[in-house]
Amino acid sequence: MTMHPAADQKEPGMDTENSAITQLLVQAMKAQRAGQIQQAVNAYQQALNIDPNNFLTLRMFGILAMQNSYHNEALELFARARNVNPNEPDIYLFIGQTLAAMPYRHDDALTAFENALSLNPMLPRVHFQIAQMRMREGEFQLAVDSLNAELSVAPDDPDTLYCLGTLLKRHGRFAEASPYVRKALAADPTLMEWGVFPPAHYAANDEGANQALPSGKQTPFLCVSYPKCGSHLLSDVIQKLSGKSFHWPDKYPSNNLPVDALMQTPEETFMMGHWFAHEQLAESLRQSGTRVVMQYRDPRDQLVSYYFYQTQIEKDLDTPLTALLRGFSKEDALQQLIAGVVGPDLMMQSQTIEMYRWIEQWLKAGVPVQAVSYESLVLNKEETVRDIARFLGIAPDAELLTQIQRDTAFEQPSATMSANKVANNFKRKGQPGDWKNHFSERNKDLFKRVAGDFLIQLGYEKDYDW
Repeated sequence: MTMHPAADQKEPGMDTENSAITQLLVQAMKAQRAGQIQQAVNAYQQALNIDPNNFLTLRMFGILAMQNSYHNEALELFARARNVNPNEPDIYLFIGQTLAAMPYRHDDALTAFENALSLNPMLPRVHFQIAQMRMREGEFQLAVDSLNAELSVAPDDPDTLYCLGTLLKRHGRFAEASPYVRKALAADPTLMEWGVFPPAHYAANDEGANQALPSGKQTPFLCVSYPKCGSHLLSDVIQKLSGKSFHWPDKYPSNNLPVDALMQTPEETFMMGHWFAHEQLAESLRQSGTRVVMQYRDPRDQLVSYYFYQTQIEKDLDTPLTALLRGFSKEDALQQLIAGVVGPDLMMQSQTIEMYRWIEQWLKAGVPVQAVSYESLVLNKEETVRDIARFLGIAPDAELLTQIQRDTAFEQPSATMSANKVANNFKRKGQPGDWKNHFSERNKDLFKRVAGDFLIQLGYEKDYDW
């Protein structure tokens, strides 16, 4: 959560009569906003040399110390400010925040917050800070009560709404949580770490539509798809669209492509795989101006597809994972995949958390990325293909678009699967939303707790009411 006290600081002006102090405080604030902490400290200290009891200087200097975890120094500055003006409720809020960040000062922090409320019962952020302490102490209902009290002061505060919604969600109160989350994200979609983006229509790090290169050359690109998210469909579409063949370098791990492999891509092919965007790979892509088409899928469908792949397609390999999953009922196996698999010979991260990390890496890689959902390629293929073409600087005519629609339909043989000699039973249903036929209420409950926010970020749900 964002710390708000610094955000609501006002530029010093008429608050102090001493023009020298005013000038120093302006310098300190500018340095602070630029991240030049030592310069800000020097300016505040010079201001205190002129007037050791200037309330505004003590307040602002204390906030700087608090934000940089100099807790004892912050408490000393706030105590001096309180001595100058003991009726200023903000100071008690800041003292409480500082104490709350220190070990074994829980009761002292609560006393400071109560002092702030006694001076101004409607002071924003006090109940919110109390709620943060209650959550750290595992006091669920007291935290809920404090967040509701904060909403009585600031009913539309997105941080408080989102915090209350996610807190209720973690305790299985999904119906109660949903309205708070919806309202919070409507006001501020960035409350989630990388925001909310609509499937198939999101291009990260892209300064605009790409232009076709001279002499018929195409912009360099590669395609990545998270496992069991429709890799073959994406490959088939891109082959038709670009006129190139795919290149899936089998000799490298499916999740880790060495930079050298990029240099070995055969002519008139594009790279296709499941790779994570590790920094060396991302740097090479940035230097070469390579664009990335990234495919994902509703994580619930991905999970079901992965379960059937492991228990039906891979069953004869008798790996630790297949053996473990086949020893469970379908419901219990899905629980394992949602939460993470732990067995005598196996430890594996949650499939959904891994998918989150995979998408997050690509969105933050600093290369142009076109996010494409499997659902959009199935249910809205023509528009999605146009988005991909625009991103890659390709101008398909109506005949090519019709051909892509026809030749990449689910019932048609996959060119990629044929080239890789993959059996037809590798395809299962390919139907978006099939998870509804396999998730039990217990599976849904666990998934909401583990990755309910992820579904909202991807645009598959608006809340936890599903």
